[in-house]
Amino acid sequence: MSYSDKNEFLTILHGYRLDGSGSCVYVSNITREYVRAGKSVVLHCQEPEPEKYDYLSEGYEMTADGEIVQLFKRCRETNGRGVYLRPYLKDRLLPVFVAGEFPGFENVKPITELNDSELQSYVDTNVYALLKSAEMFPSDTIFANHIVVTPYIAALAREQNRDLDYFLIPHGSEIEYLMKRDRKFLEMARKSLSDAKGIVSGSDEIFARIENLFEEYLTWKPKTRIITIGVDSDQFFSPLASDKSTRIEGPEAGDSEAD
Repeated sequence: MSYSDKNEFLTILHGYRLDGSGSCVYVSNITREYVRAGKSVVLHCQEPEPEKYDYLSEGYEMTADGEIVQLFKRCRETNGRGVYLRPYLKDRLLPVFVAGEFPGFENVKPITELNDSELQSYVDTNVYALLKSAEMFPSDTIFANHIVVTPYIAALAREQNRDLDYFLIPHGSEIEYLMKRDRKFLEMARKSLSDAKGIVSGSDEIFARIENLFEEYLTWKPKTRIITIGVDSDQFFSPLASDKSTRIEGPEAGDSEAD
């Protein structure tokens, strides 16, 4: 069964919340901007309160038996369509890059501390979710956030559905906290990078770190692209030098806080 209209979807794969870290905020912002621009987007993530994001017009979650059920649906005055999809997490176990508190989740583990069974279960359920999502919301483009584990999931799904080409968006966290610490994740990253249709980053610095880890980087370089990160002008602005009335408040000279 397909819930799609005539426009194919952009699918964004993100295994976490939509706030609390740079990559989470990044995913939230690009999803919002695509929907504002009239694109239909299906966002895979584990945000526990998707209803608070006004660019999401409908939400679904996957159950333990593999069914996809609707969580909410609401009207929005936009040509775009934002769809939230929460893949099933066995035992509500949320794998993360760095240990910490994650509101909405009591069972949280650094990915490096998952046993083989936990990691395999996480990968398998997310591969299934992507394949099922592709039936419901046919996509012309897939953005897989990070280098592992999400793009690895996309690479495995593509082995079963060759139409699922994906673009990979690397960040620094997985390089430092996974790939440099555990060869298992380095090999997962190798497959993610090798099978990706394109690799997109906001800076050359990230590509330099990847090149330092993989000798085959030169064979991947033709499919790399730099897309510089912009600024949301609705939230930030640049005061005009000629506007003497504009003053940016900050700490007064001599102000300090005790250590």
